[in-house]
Formats: sequence, structure tokens, C-alpha cells
Amino acid sequence: MLKGKNSTGSFGFVFPEILCLLVERGNIVRIESYTNLKFDTPGKIGVQLQVSEDRFYVKALSPNGPAVLGNELRVGDEIVFVRSKDWGEKLLLNISFSEAFGYLEGMDGTQLTLGIKRGKSQEITEINLERKSHFLKRVK
Repeated sequence: MLKGKNSTGSFGFVFPEILCLLVERGNIVRIESYTNLKFDTPGKIGVQLQVSEDRFYVKALSPNGPAVLGNELRVGDEIVFVRSKDWGEKLLLNISFSEAFGYLEGMDGTQLTLGIKRGKSQEITEINLERKSHFLKRVK
């Protein structure tokens, strides 16, 4: 959700506890409790964004996410555009968080290119990443 000029968004949720029921032939056989589970929807690049003056910046990088493993994207980088085979090139300027996330998300294993600006430079650098997905894994 976008709140004014400075907001943050994340690509996942952490649930404090989830109860799983094991059902056999219509009867509950066992109840298991899992704590600190993380759920990410498919095909993320592992970044948390911040918006300032209608521009998107990298606020944080998820450990072991594609952005960290690629070792090219840095906290503070402005993401200017996203390019993929699905929709071509889309500028990340004056759009909502949900629209920006929609361009960054995709099927697991698909490629996208980010156009970024670093620091005060006006030069746009292209970074290629592969989207990855993770489902219900323990956060330690």
C-alpha cells in the first residue's frame, strides 16, 4: 500500500504460527504447529522497495535472493525500468506499488532486466536477473 511520498513494500509475509491438520479418511490424525514460516509468491527477485518522489529505490535485499546472488543490485539503487519478454519495457515512474510489483514478479526461472541508476549518476545500467520462488520455508 502506498502511503504518501515515502513508503516501503516487501515481497513476502512471515506468519508467527501455522497449524497443519493431517487428515486421513475424513478424520484428523495429527495437528502440527509450524512457527516462523515465510511465504513468498512465485518468481521474485528478492528486494524490498522504497518509493520517494514517485521513484522506486532498493531498500533491502533478501538473503540468498536472486538480487543478492547476482551481486549487481545494491541498496539505494533506483529502479528506472523493468524489461521482460512478457510485456516489454515498463518505466517505474508515477505508478503504484502493486503495479511495480507486478512488473518485477513472474514465473519462477524467467528472466528480466532492470535499468538502474546508482548514486547521483544519471547513467542507466542494465542488470539481468532470474526470478526465483520459495514456498513455506523456515526462517531461522
